[in-house]
Amino acid sequence: MMKGFAHDGPLARALLNVACLFAVSVSVVVCAIPYALFEQLVGWQPTHLAVVFGVVSMLPLGPALFAALSTARAFLLERGGSPGAAFHRFWRAFASGTTSLGWYWGLVALLAVLMAYNVILTGDTAMVLVGAILLAVIAIVFAVALSCAVASGASGRPSALLVVAARSVASRPHVGLAWLLLVVIAYAATLIPLIGPSLAFFTPAVAASGILIVNATFGFDELVSRYAATLSPDSFPVVE
Repeated sequence: MMKGFAHDGPLARALLNVACLFAVSVSVVVCAIPYALFEQLVGWQPTHLAVVFGVVSMLPLGPALFAALSTARAFLLERGGSPGAAFHRFWRAFASGTTSLGWYWGLVALLAVLMAYNVILTGDTAMVLVGAILLAVIAIVFAVALSCAVASGASGRPSALLVVAARSVASRPHVGLAWLLLVVIAYAATLIPLIGPSLAFFTPAVAASGILIVNATFGFDELVSRYAATLSPDSFPVVE
């Protein structure tokens, strides 16, 4: 019985895993601070500065998504790790995601600016709001698909990566819906009174791990590798 309380026992490993989830989630929360400050100090207003500041404040969220998925992938493959290693791995992946998928984060930022001006110019009509929500959903799904593809070893021209992501999601639409459900649940958990702010320090890493588990369950990663190899075998090396 005492073996369960040893420094390398089940309890110690479980606490270490929780600490790793905490380290990754705290890093994601740090990346969300600029947008949180924007919401508190400025907010969305029909002005040029508000639109620019709002979009710029959201830019770190894209690389943070990539970093969370990359770190969770390594965590699941290695079946654990140390909080320090998870923290350093997250920020290395953050830098990698900024460069490898910078073109996509820039594209999303441009679309966000255009949509914000569209809302300002046309007003908060139901049609415009539905379009904005639909665009945001598509952007999130592609962000997850591209992040998972690049984290698994795919590389190539932006157009080729977009084709691989689109074909993979189209072949497994239920996987994309599962991603959205996990993201919504993770965000909704942070809104729970009293305990929501505390859950925010765990839900990002849990959601990232859940996304990877969904991918493994429904063969999404294998699908990405197959489509990538079909498009350009030399441009999409697969890391085993």
